[in-house]
Amino acid sequence: MKRPTRSIGIVIPVIASVLCACGGELAFGPEDERSVAGSNGARGLKGTYFDNMDLTARVLQRVDASIDFEWGRGSPESRVGANSFSVRWEGFVTARHSERYSFHTISDDGVRLWVDGKLIVDDWNNHPPVERTGSVKLEAEKSYPIKLEYYENGGGAVMRLLWSSPSQAKAVIPAAQLSTTRQSGSGPCSQVDENRKATLSCPAGKVATQGAWIQSKSVSSRDVLMDS
Repeated sequence: MKRPTRSIGIVIPVIASVLCACGGELAFGPEDERSVAGSNGARGLKGTYFDNMDLTARVLQRVDASIDFEWGRGSPESRVGANSFSVRWEGFVTARHSERYSFHTISDDGVRLWVDGKLIVDDWNNHPPVERTGSVKLEAEKSYPIKLEYYENGGGAVMRLLWSSPSQAKAVIPAAQLSTTRQSGSGPCSQVDENRKATLSCPAGKVATQGAWIQSKSVSSRDVLMDS
């Protein structure tokens, strides 16, 4: 019979991966220790590009790792007109902390932003680069739907999406916290079913096992039960 053994205080400089019962891969590493693992989607947001200001005449879809663009008087792509285009980005954002987040847009021209179905920035007008801010309360390690719409109408073209919170310095939202699909197992790691099969993926800092079960309490990521 296999018995679980406890490994304490092991520091591994590279990312270690284990599989949970829900089929996703859990990646632990110092570079993204707060990000939720187990996603089947690409990191970033799905961008749909239109050769018109009114979100019509779609010409391109791609995944943008982050929204941090300054096109100047150019365009995002050769099939998109430089002075008359629009973009819709859609996906999910995963908070790092349970607290109120401010989302900041810097745009030239119009912008609208929804987080968790709430319109928190609405500046659908022509203007030079300007910052707008809206806020919403989020839970740590939980994925929320996010949609950003933007249009350009001549002159310079800028679109940036940042966030900040009491625990998060103001910065462009990184790809590690964005995904094209809802993170499988976003939420607390400590839930298991009656057969001790994992129902949720573990973010770093919680307990994971190698394809067996997730322990029903939170401990340090250095105190991990592995099947021997």
